[in-house]
Amino acid sequence: MFLKGIEKKEYLCSLRAKKGKKGDEFMDPKESAALIKEFKRKVDEEINKKEMETILYWKQELEKILARRHESMGALQMDMQSFLQRMQNRVKVLKSNSPK
Repeated sequence: MFLKGIEKKEYLCSLRAKKGKKGDEFMDPKESAALIKEFKRKVDEEINKKEMETILYWKQELEKILARRHESMGALQMDMQSFLQRMQNRVKVLKSNSPK
C-alpha cells in the first residue's frame, strides 16, 4: 500500500486496539468503511500526482522539440519520430517491469 512508516504503525496499532475480547474481531463495519474510504482517497491522490508528473515531463519534452528551429519539414518529422520512439520504449519498459 501507500502507507508510510508512521502511518502504517498507527494503522496496525489501531487494529490491535480495536480487537474484540475473542481476538477475532477487528472493527465494526462503519469504521472499516471509513478506513477503506481514506485509503482510497490516499491512493487516488498518489495516482493523480504521478499522472500529473508524467504528463508534465512529456509536455516539456514536446515543447523542446517545438522550440528548435528545424531547417525542413523532414528534420521536424525526424525529431517527432524520435520522440515517439522514446515514448514507445518507455511503455515497453513499464510493461516488462509490471507484476503479472
